[in-house]
Amino acid sequence: MFAFDSSERRAVIPIEVSRNGIFFRVKMNGSGPLWFSLDSGAGTNYIDRGAARKLGLPPGEKAYVHGAGEGQVEVERITDVTFDMPGLRSRGHQVNVVDLEPVQETWGRRLDGFFGHDFLIRYLVTLDYGARLLTVADPAVHDYEGPGVSIPIEFNRRVPFVRATIEVAGNPPEDDLFLVDSGSQDFVDHPLIGKSSAGVSAVETGVGLGTPVPGFLGKVDRFQLGGFEIRDVVGVAGGSGLGSRLIGGGVLSMFTVVFDYSRAKMFLVPGPRTPSHRRATRP
Repeated sequence: MFAFDSSERRAVIPIEVSRNGIFFRVKMNGSGPLWFSLDSGAGTNYIDRGAARKLGLPPGEKAYVHGAGEGQVEVERITDVTFDMPGLRSRGHQVNVVDLEPVQETWGRRLDGFFGHDFLIRYLVTLDYGARLLTVADPAVHDYEGPGVSIPIEFNRRVPFVRATIEVAGNPPEDDLFLVDSGSQDFVDHPLIGKSSAGVSAVETGVGLGTPVPGFLGKVDRFQLGGFEIRDVVGVAGGSGLGSRLIGGGVLSMFTVVFDYSRAKMFLVPGPRTPSHRRATRP
């Protein structure tokens, strides 16, 4: 299913960071290179329809999925795909072919595809925003033993959720499950933000796959995650379903994040480049 160049059975891949998202080079079925991202909020892998046609991929089986917005999105499912990255060949993947043009506009740069659960479930993945590195390791021989705080993961429809506490003005703190979504630029999304007594402003939410829906932009006074307390960040209220409560790249990029799907854990280590106005402190 996969082969590492190194006898240590891990690969270190350089990344670019833009708008709280990460981007790196990938070859697909020996062709490319393509610009991919890592999206923990996605149940499988995706590739842009235009990029797929340029690679000469055959049409796949039609299916329908739910994206960040409302409604269903038609995709083509292609199986038995091979990805090549520096130091790693990963075989036997499923990929959904879809129009990613709206997503590219959101990121303001080229995005040919992204890895979701289908990729993350195979590896121990360390996302170091500060060092601009993505480390992919074999979980059969590697277990995270660093200084990070361990947070249990609960899976729903193949995407990870963690428990956290949110507090906004005029409301008591609320404990809830939040989708961990490295493919979102947001800091925190939750319906409670729309009830803030400090005021909110109208905004479109769920921009990406699916139809955008109206929502509200407001301030999160306090967000408690795995013993870390984050204060005074911008939050979004809008949409429904699994994505209405999420932790996006705005928060995740404050840390080095380790995804260990095979053991249902996530680890957080505070990043050295955390801006002073986005405080992340342990009590």
